[in-house]
Amino acid sequence: SSGINAEWPLRPGEEFDRLFDQYDANKSGMVTAKQLPKMISDLSKISKTNLNDKQVAEISGRLIQMFANKDIPRTELSLVISSNTPQHGVQFKREMNEKRQSLRS
Repeated sequence: SSGINAEWPLRPGEEFDRLFDQYDANKSGMVTAKQLPKMISDLSKISKTNLNDKQVAEISGRLIQMFANKDIPRTELSLVISSNTPQHGVQFKREMNEKRQSLRS
């Protein structure tokens, strides 16, 4: 199977960093496997991809497996998220920028 497949439209960036800081209350630079599903869900809302609960569970489950159920470091999580948006990453970024502009006007 290819990466974390097509329903992976999350992009790390400022939103990711802000969100990560929220979840990383003790400033360890990690989020726990338990926090991950909620964080993925929030990230999906922020990035307007609105993954459904099943997709959130699937993505979180795969990440938790990937990190062997241990705490997940920010840089690695960010890398995994960005590396799993091959083809529509660019298009998604463009849409995000357009949304931001329309919010401003």
